[in-house]
Amino acid sequence: MKRFIKSAVGFSAVFAFSLLCIVNPADAQDPEKPLLSRKRLESIKDRAVTPASGGLSSRRTAEKFAVLLPSRIVNFAEAVKGKKVDAAGRTFEGNADVDAQCTYLVIAALAAAGAKPGDFTDQKNYVWGKLQRRKMGRVGVSGALFVIAHGDIIQFEGCRFEKKDANGRVVQWFDMLHHTAIVKSATGTSVVLLHQNAPEGGPVNEVTLDLAWKTSGTYKVYTPVPK
Repeated sequence: MKRFIKSAVGFSAVFAFSLLCIVNPADAQDPEKPLLSRKRLESIKDRAVTPASGGLSSRRTAEKFAVLLPSRIVNFAEAVKGKKVDAAGRTFEGNADVDAQCTYLVIAALAAAGAKPGDFTDQKNYVWGKLQRRKMGRVGVSGALFVIAHGDIIQFEGCRFEKKDANGRVVQWFDMLHHTAIVKSATGTSVVLLHQNAPEGGPVNEVTLDLAWKTSGTYKVYTPVPK
């Protein structure tokens, strides 16, 4: 009986995630029509596997859930690459004329993954979970202040990043004045980010950025936590 219950729970989790990746071809023809309706999103959230309360078994479940949380967040963002996510968490074609702020992607990803939502009490200091304060610990490298991992959220404020060639000339730059992004992967100070509205009005896309290129501004790294 226990094996049956575990199998049923596992199937529900797989089925719930699979719904995120299904797009009706008829819907895709209309860029203004949400690819995932509010009802569909609520259905997915209802099927999400979340840790129960109380007891050793629930603690182990919670620990396992926390380990899987980063992948759930990244998988959601990967599934909507090239699309736009609005304030209600609905997805649209990349050329749709909808309001798709950078935070909307992160909010939807956290909700789909079963993580605590962001805290916007201070409009100048968004909080996305546990603030990471540890140093990178990489000798000779400046610019990266935190240990950064897959599934983390970076909040940029007034940042400019400049890549320079051997002669010191700027060959590439990024301005992130008030921007939020999901970390897909990190190696040293180099991070691969999943974000939207960058450039302004753009759909979900992927970019590689070296945090050591920072010339101005600040950023904070948060690790999302389960609900």
